[in-house]
Amino acid sequence: MIALLCLAPMVCSAGGYDAAILVAFDDDVEDLKARFQPVGHPVRYAGREFHTVAAYGHKFLLAVTGAGLEQSAVTCDAALMKFGAERVISFGVAGALTDDISQGDLFIVNAAAQHDRGSYTTAGYTPRSGASFGLHKDEFLDAFEGHVASLAVRENLQPNRATLVSGNCFIADSTKRRQLADSFAADLVDMNTAGLLASCHALDIPLSVLRIVSDHAESGAPDVFRTFVEKRRDRIAAALSVAVEALEETCKQESKQIDVQ
Repeated sequence: MIALLCLAPMVCSAGGYDAAILVAFDDDVEDLKARFQPVGHPVRYAGREFHTVAAYGHKFLLAVTGAGLEQSAVTCDAALMKFGAERVISFGVAGALTDDISQGDLFIVNAAAQHDRGSYTTAGYTPRSGASFGLHKDEFLDAFEGHVASLAVRENLQPNRATLVSGNCFIADSTKRRQLADSFAADLVDMNTAGLLASCHALDIPLSVLRIVSDHAESGAPDVFRTFVEKRRDRIAAALSVAVEALEETCKQESKQIDVQ
């Protein structure tokens, strides 16, 4: 895992946030702002723009992670240590490592590992294989993911659970794809999750990762990825809408429990 990156000042904002929702694209932020109630003005910190929204008595922080593990870790660190987010929900895209997964399928990630750690010898680069790290969830995120799974069926998103590997390179090679699937018993690959996991693991923060499949991580994947992002925005928006509705249901459920108490 990459090391936790340090940001200053290390002071949580008063009140904090129920969750930081970290997304892949600017369009995702705009979609979320349209669904929730914006609060105040965006705050620029650590080179990122953070937005505040509210729903059903809960306050959420929105931001784009950026590509790469370090970029993702910096965004997550800021959300946790500057703004005081209690948990993290990540929404983005991933490549499929097996042929039984279809483009546009939605996955809830159970475990993740960083794949581009290893050693260089005279024989070349040898990646370090090993067990994946399970994502720590709390009661709120367990309920959220349960709602995601049930609502995704309605949108024909084929929701499932997955193990994901993550690194700083875009995978577009059939041999590397098979190697990652075999070495890590992984289903998906992306360029964000390991950075988020490093930040959350260091601070014992619950993390939920949702990924929609954009490509199959083999030859031609960059073009397939770009086409999916540009031409299938409807599919990404449908998956994000499921996440929003699941979050709304979770907030309403928690509010009811508080009222009963």
